[in-house]
Amino acid sequence: MKKYEYKFINFSKANGLTGAIFALVPEDLQGKFNELGKDGWQYLRAESIIEYEGGTKQILFVFQRELQA
Repeated sequence: MKKYEYKFINFSKANGLTGAIFALVPEDLQGKFNELGKDGWQYLRAESIIEYEGGTKQILFVFQRELQA
């Protein structure tokens, strides 16, 4: 049976958000995703974490890679 490990990358107001508008540049994300891919990480999904008033507080990117026996 395959086994996996997971990595979570968090973008939040503290490291890249201004209100509900994200300061994420597609080229920066592409570079980060490619870097992770070279290390064997596969992108799974992104989750928005919503504040009480409805604005996006964080985006959580989830990656996985297979553990080597």
